[in-house]
Amino acid sequence: MSQPVTSLGLYLMRRRARQTLRWCVSNDVLEIGVGRGVFARYCLDRGIRYSVVDSSIDALRALPPEVRGIWQIAPPVWPTPERRFGAIVAEAVLEHMPDYLTAVQFVRSAHLHLQSGGRLVLRFPEIRFSRFAFWEFPPDHQYVTSLPRVCTLLEQNGFEVERSGYFVDCFYGPAAHVVWWLTRVIPTRILGTVAFWGGGRRKNLWFKLGEKAPQAYIVARRVE
Repeated sequence: MSQPVTSLGLYLMRRRARQTLRWCVSNDVLEIGVGRGVFARYCLDRGIRYSVVDSSIDALRALPPEVRGIWQIAPPVWPTPERRFGAIVAEAVLEHMPDYLTAVQFVRSAHLHLQSGGRLVLRFPEIRFSRFAFWEFPPDHQYVTSLPRVCTLLEQNGFEVERSGYFVDCFYGPAAHVVWWLTRVIPTRILGTVAFWGGGRRKNLWFKLGEKAPQAYIVARRVE
């Protein structure tokens, strides 16, 4: 079960959703994994034609009725796409692929379901910053993601990387690294570990601050 989100956390997610939609450069978006539904509702409020693939039927039922939800585990493996999308968004998805071959299948499937010139927008952990936390929380991260590795994966499977970089919450570029540096001033990991073994909840304040390591984003364009 996901942890409850604070009003500040919701504000930051909405800011991030706004940036994601701007990168899509399309009014026809497919999201892989609905998450908390923040991006879905942000799209619907702006008249975007929004569809979603998710492995949870309950998550799909919680969305407004105008959403076309597809109950399926990613990657989508329809033999032929019913229609092509202007953009596909996958946030915190790629690192859950069980192996390299499945990651390739996911990228090729996205290529198949995009219009010519359509965008694939990815967000994922950066192993060089998250380090051991990549495997610790949550425990089902398997395909190790880094910005150079995923860029190469995309370029070898029909995509051209338009933009890429690092973010923390809704902060990008140098601002993201400043936020990360500020959380490093306090020994958050040591304090979080002490609180964990002292009977505190895993998601205590120190762990939350320690999770503010920069993550990666990529906007890639489908090429023939």
